[in-house]
Amino acid sequence: MATETDLALAKALLTKQGVQFVLVKGGQILFQGQGSGVRPLMEALDQLGDAARGASLADRIAGKAVAVLACQAGLSALHAVCLSVAAREVLESEGILVTWDELVPAIRNRNGTGLCPLEQLLLPIADVGEAAAALRQRLRAALPT
Repeated sequence: MATETDLALAKALLTKQGVQFVLVKGGQILFQGQGSGVRPLMEALDQLGDAARGASLADRIAGKAVAVLACQAGLSALHAVCLSVAAREVLESEGILVTWDELVPAIRNRNGTGLCPLEQLLLPIADVGEAAAALRQRLRAALPT
């Protein structure tokens, strides 16, 4: 029951606070994130470490990259305003409660001209651990030096 309650709170806060994502656990806000892309969520989950285990996430756009991070962090539930089919499949296969407002075949890039680069990178990778390693490698490579 706590998972559903936390997920409902995260979903409400996402709408009310106007943030990109919200992490809730035990009725408490663990993190509210701004910024576009997957990096702010990855950094929040890394910062929280084991404290994120069992938390619920509400996110505006959740593709396979967000799903992989949720699995790796041990989250218990995820709600997305826009969720990709690949993300749903990963979350369901890992036993994470997943809800959405809109289910799309795949997440598009910011220009709407093709797939999101991270979605494209991760689509062929079935193993969650392997996908997480590929995601982190890509995001580290994109960091300015």
